[in-house]
Amino acid sequence: MNNDGRKLSREALADIRIKAAQRVEEGESPEEVIELLGFHRSNIYHWIAQYREGGFEALRKKSGLVKNLSSMVSRCKSSTNLLPQRTLYN
Repeated sequence: MNNDGRKLSREALADIRIKAAQRVEEGESPEEVIELLGFHRSNIYHWIAQYREGGFEALRKKSGLVKNLSSMVSRCKSSTNLLPQRTLYN
């Protein structure tokens, strides 16, 4: 059985990630945990890496897509500030 995380609320998905990381930290195998939850195998390893890097708070944060998009927009804005300003008469 595969679950589609896109159909879950952000809070529900964060709870699942946290519970999965806790179970692995308590000694359960990642394969058993992810099979029980019904998500793709690669998810559990990504969640464990996030947990080990930033604790449970890292598992509660917004998705990387939004974060990456925001940082990309910020970089674009800052890089355009480095360009010389053109006027209508240049």
